[in-house]
Amino acid sequence: MINVSQREQTATGTEATVTDLFSLMELLWEPRLAWLYTHLLQQGPTTVDRTITESEMARSTVYKDVNHLVELGVLTKNETAEPMEVTVEPVHLRVQSDHGVYEVSPVLIDAVGRTYQRKNEDITTFVERNGLAALAAAIDYAAANHRGEITQRMAAREMDLHPIEGVTIVTALRTVLADAVEHDPYFDMDEVTRTDE
Repeated sequence: MINVSQREQTATGTEATVTDLFSLMELLWEPRLAWLYTHLLQQGPTTVDRTITESEMARSTVYKDVNHLVELGVLTKNETAEPMEVTVEPVHLRVQSDHGVYEVSPVLIDAVGRTYQRKNEDITTFVERNGLAALAAAIDYAAANHRGEITQRMAAREMDLHPIEGVTIVTALRTVLADAVEHDPYFDMDEVTRTDE
């Protein structure tokens, strides 16, 4: 199951799916793009000028990144609106491997975006030490902690982290989870997003 955007697909199903996979990968590997994508998702239809003001990024950088998000197929421009509006749709990719199933959605992209310019020092440090895969797992454990299923120390133990590092990342992800409830239709705080088989 994949739903990266509402754009017309001209390629075959396989080509479109792999293209969508590569688009998601680029969002996950580029924190600035992840941050901008998340900002636009949370703002709803907005203008580029408003985004420039709110982001405090250079005008040329915002325009370059907006065009890049268009190329990735995750952003649409409404050029008939005055001024022009831009909109992103929630992305979704269900990954299944021998290790289990994981749903990639805006919650993970938001967490990655918070490493842009070290907007969240704790998440940035965690990713630098443990990588993006560990961040995806930490989101699941933070959600389980929020549901009261596990303590922060249990989450740390499950992730094979020092207790202080585990408690720190679970705590740091609270705002990401709160934002996901509002802006990520694929993330359900009451449901586990990862299934180990």
